[in-house]
Amino acid sequence: ILFSCSCLANVLGLNISSAFNSAVTVYVMIPLLLIPQMILSGLLFSFDKLNDILSTKGKVPIVADMMASRWAYEAMAVHHFQNNDFQSPYFDIQKTEAEADFKAAYLVEELKKKRRFITENYEDANDSLKLIFAKDINIIKSNLINEPFQEGLEAVDIQNLSVDNFNKEVSGALEIYLGAYKKHYQNIYNKSVATRDKMVYFFENNEEYDYNLNELKNEYYNESLADLVMNVAEKDRIIEYKGELIQQINPIYNEPKPDHLLDYRAQFFAPVKHFAGTYFSTYFFNSIIIWLMTALLYIALYFEAVGKGIKALGKISFSSGKESK
Repeated sequence: ILFSCSCLANVLGLNISSAFNSAVTVYVMIPLLLIPQMILSGLLFSFDKLNDILSTKGKVPIVADMMASRWAYEAMAVHHFQNNDFQSPYFDIQKTEAEADFKAAYLVEELKKKRRFITENYEDANDSLKLIFAKDINIIKSNLINEPFQEGLEAVDIQNLSVDNFNKEVSGALEIYLGAYKKHYQNIYNKSVATRDKMVYFFENNEEYDYNLNELKNEYYNESLADLVMNVAEKDRIIEYKGELIQQINPIYNEPKPDHLLDYRAQFFAPVKHFAGTYFSTYFFNSIIIWLMTALLYIALYFEAVGKGIKALGKISFSSGKESK
C-alpha cells in the first residue's frame, strides 16, 4: 500500500511540475494538495463529523473517495486487524457474534419501539402522525423483508404492510415475531461465543499447534486499532437517517449492502467491498483504486492535461461591459 501511494505521489508531483514553470507556485501547491489528503483520510476525525452536505451517514463521503490517503489508511487498518496471526482464526466467528449481538441488542429494540408507537396512536392519528407511521412502517419492512429468520413472520404480509392495513392483529403478530427474533439472535450470539472458546481451548491444548494465546496477543493484537475499527467510542450504536436504521458500531464486522450492481460505497473500515455483483477484500479493492488513480494521473501527465487545462482557464474572460477608451 505504501509503495502504491509513493507511485501515485510521484506521478502527481510530475503533473504539478509539468503544469507550472515557477518553483514558488509549486511550493504553494504542495500544502493545497496535502492538507485535503490528511483531513479526508479518516484518521484525524470521523466522516460523520463533516457537514451533512458533504457526508452520508453510514457511508464514506464522495469527496473523501477522491483522496488516495483514505483508501490507503482503510486498507492497512482493516488488513492488520483482520489478518494478523492472533485475530485471523477467529475473525469469521467474531463477525457472526457481532452481527447477532447488534440485532439482538440494538436493532430489534428500535423495531419494537416503532411497532409500539404505531400501535398506540394509529387509530386516532392525524395527517402529520400518518407521515411518521409511514416512515416507521417502511423502516420495519426494509429490515424484515430480506431477514433470514422468518419464523412467525408468515402471519404478517410484510411485503404489502402499510398504514392503511395496520391493525391490532398485525401488531400482535409483529410483537410475537420480534420476541422470537431477539431470542434467535441471542442464541446465535451465545453459540458463537461458545465456539470461539472451544477454538481457543483446542489450539492451546493440541500438541500439533505451537499456540500461546498470550504471546500472540502481545505480539500481534493492537488494542487501539481494534477500538478504531470497531468504533467503540461511538455513543449512538444505531441511528436513524433518512428513513433508515444505520449501524454505527463494529464497521469491521458489517458487510455493506449495495443499492445496485455497481454500488461500491460502504462504511469506513468495511471488511469487504462490493462491485459488479462481487465482493472483494478491502485490501485488494483499495489497492486497485489507488493504482487506477495513478493510471489516470499518468494519462494526464502524458497528454499534459493539467497544464493545458490551466492555460484554457487563463483565457476565459470574466469582464463585463464596454471597455473605456
